[in-house]
Amino acid sequence: MAPEGFSPPAPAGEAAALPLNAGEVAQDSGSGEVDPALRLAGGVLLLNAVLVLAERALLSGPVGNGPGGAGAGLVSAVIDAGLGISLLTGNDRYRSLASLRAALGLLVFTGLHAFRGDMMSAAVQLFFSGSLLMLLVGTPSGLRRTLALLGVSLCLLLEGAGLYSLRTGRDLFGGVFSGAQEVKGGVITGRKFPFRMNVPEASWRMRSEESAAEDNPLVDRWLIHPKTGANLLLIGEEIPAGSQVNLDAFGKAVVNNLRKGMSVYETQPPVCDNFGGIPTCLIRGSGNANMMAVEYEIRVFSTPGAAYQFIAFGPTESFLPLQDELRQAAQSFTID
Repeated sequence: MAPEGFSPPAPAGEAAALPLNAGEVAQDSGSGEVDPALRLAGGVLLLNAVLVLAERALLSGPVGNGPGGAGAGLVSAVIDAGLGISLLTGNDRYRSLASLRAALGLLVFTGLHAFRGDMMSAAVQLFFSGSLLMLLVGTPSGLRRTLALLGVSLCLLLEGAGLYSLRTGRDLFGGVFSGAQEVKGGVITGRKFPFRMNVPEASWRMRSEESAAEDNPLVDRWLIHPKTGANLLLIGEEIPAGSQVNLDAFGKAVVNNLRKGMSVYETQPPVCDNFGGIPTCLIRGSGNANMMAVEYEIRVFSTPGAAYQFIAFGPTESFLPLQDELRQAAQSFTID
């Protein structure tokens, strides 16, 4: 039985209306045979559901509580899994529903990513949903199936690379798709606060203001080290004019906030010093976040009218060799 909303090829002498199949000759596998594109679409939906569930598992902490939350991702994955299994068995009963799911993904999620300024995610969503529709609508020819498979394969490859990055902290593409830029002159200046600091080393990159604010709106500057997965956040906080913060209490507050996203967190006793007349304390720690062992190096600075957090972290095995350059960067911290 033909799926709802689909007109079977017309008899000879009549033009068959096949959506999204302009200029192609439809391939009819014959009565009783399942359209291969249907099974391909089912496999894609099922694999996508598995990847979404894996991503939600890695982002089970506060990091993953973004718009929609983990519950929304779980519901989406369950729907995709159900549709995928149905299509894989050759049942075209829910083909129209799968097409609607792909169309909504194309319009809604592509638009949301674009509205946020995340054009990379918008492009991936566009290709993924568009390729799904190429498999689901009409009777795809061999050429259309091939093009659709190329599109979804690229998207799933990028999604897999993203999971690898979440699990290991390393960026397989060296930060090419992160939008982070090289810091010209090797010196960071504050956006909201009047600080200045040397970049730890030339391979560090600075995230755009929009990208950093999406993950943490309090961050003034956010640097990443694509090769190791290390991050460096600089956060300023205003205090009453002329006063200075209690560094011991301030450091404990910062550590307590970090513990909220950690399953295990251990800290070393703080080491306090004075860099260029600016009182500072260093707190080193280690823990587990998103099923990954991480190291933290936290410095808190106290200046008249503002307190600053210098929070560096990354995967344990790759973070420790960076401590010398991070210390040199912290020593260059100054107020303009």
